[in-house]
Amino acid sequence: QITLPQTGIKLNQAAVTISTNTPNLPASAGPMRSVEAVGVFFSSSMIFDPKLAGSAAKISITFRANGRIRAGDILLLQLPAFTGGSAEITNLNSITTVNGEAHTVFSSATWIRSAELLTLFATGTLP
Repeated sequence: QITLPQTGIKLNQAAVTISTNTPNLPASAGPMRSVEAVGVFFSSSMIFDPKLAGSAAKISITFRANGRIRAGDILLLQLPAFTGGSAEITNLNSITTVNGEAHTVFSSATWIRSAELLTLFATGTLP
């Protein structure tokens, strides 16, 4: 099992290296040419309105990531035991606020009931 660093990995992070100690092809550690970024959430919360089990509710999601959220990024939320239709949400009202300025980042989402998975698609970028 390999565990990622708790602080995540930056795109093409030079600290990620590769080496080999095989007799036929020894190679000292060198940086990987391509490393995918892996973000980390330092804090997150969900608030429900109304707070009534078994009823439809507005869900407010707040989080602080270690990097920028960019157009094309996808946020997956596993919501066990949640219910609801299995249709695309076209009027998702999700405004992300940074330093007191409102920025629309996530403007569409998909809820897959059987997978209990809410997928948010970033169409904007946080400055």
